[in-house]
Amino acid sequence: MVRTGIGSGGLDLLEILLSGPEAWNQWRRDNSDIQVNLCKANLRDANLNNVNLSHAYLQNTNLNSANLDNANLSNANLSNANLHNANLGRANLSSASFYNANLSHADLDNANLSNAFLSYANLSHAYLRAVDLSHANLGHANLSNTDLSYANFSNANLSMANLSNADLRGTDFWSANLGIIMK
Repeated sequence: MVRTGIGSGGLDLLEILLSGPEAWNQWRRDNSDIQVNLCKANLRDANLNNVNLSHAYLQNTNLNSANLDNANLSNANLSNANLHNANLGRANLSSASFYNANLSHADLDNANLSNAFLSYANLSHAYLRAVDLSHANLGHANLSNTDLSYANFSNANLSMANLSNADLRGTDFWSANLGIIMK
């Protein structure tokens, strides 16, 4: 079942989410059969650290400057979302879709982006130190001026990605598809 606005007991999903990670994560455990839809929600500056938003629909959501430290967004759809300046450090973003998302100036240090879909995403000036991007699709992504030091790009697709002025110290490109990289 896809739940779009009202949660259990008549509570608005945004109200539950913004009440804190304990309340939200308990609601998710109690309603595990419900697919959360927060498309186009305004979560600018929200404190969402440690929340479970796995499998959630978050397309076109405003998460500008949101704190998603250590959050679980695995398998979530964040296509066209605004995550400018967001904190996603240590977040589980595996198999999430960030198609055409704005992640410029975001902090993704030590995040798990394995198998993530980041085609056409803007990651310029982002921090991706020691991030796992194995098997990720970054085709046409903008990674200019990004700190990618010690990132794992093994088996990733970077065809047509822009890596100009990126910090690539210690980066692992084992079996990555580098295609034509714009510089």
